[in-house]
Amino acid sequence: ASNVPKADIFGASDPLAIIYVGSATEPIAKTKTIPVTLNPVWNENFLLNFAVALDRDTTNSADFPVVRIEVYDMATLGLGDFLGQVEIGPEVYFGQKKKGDFKLTPSPYFDNKKNKLAIDGENKMLNSKITLTWSVIDKDSAIENRYYVHNAFGNLSYISYINAKI
Repeated sequence: ASNVPKADIFGASDPLAIIYVGSATEPIAKTKTIPVTLNPVWNENFLLNFAVALDRDTTNSADFPVVRIEVYDMATLGLGDFLGQVEIGPEVYFGQKKKGDFKLTPSPYFDNKKNKLAIDGENKMLNSKITLTWSVIDKDSAIENRYYVHNAFGNLSYISYINAKI
């Protein structure tokens, strides 16, 4: 990430990222905290399970969830100030690009008080962003990387996963 908003009194932040899939309220993963920086480099990989059984005749991109990454400042007593978020939909992670910079924005789920630093970052044109790379684990992947479940007809159906690096 780069140019995250300043949350600490000494002009930096201790950022960490929390990853959600779909409308889940519980995160599926989080990064380590990078202390005293506005440009954290987490360099961590996560396998994101979309739990969508692929059926050639019925599955389309609308069946796949949005991936939401929220960035926070870690405080002494736990999770601190919200710094911004990114939402990435299937049109991005199934698209041609496999890497991108995504602007951190305020969350539509939070009020202005909780969004304060994210809004301030936008107003000050900090250009706060997060860099992600990803790859789809699909039927062309090595056999050990394929995941299957039994569908409603008792047949094995492939489940899609994304390997994301933040």
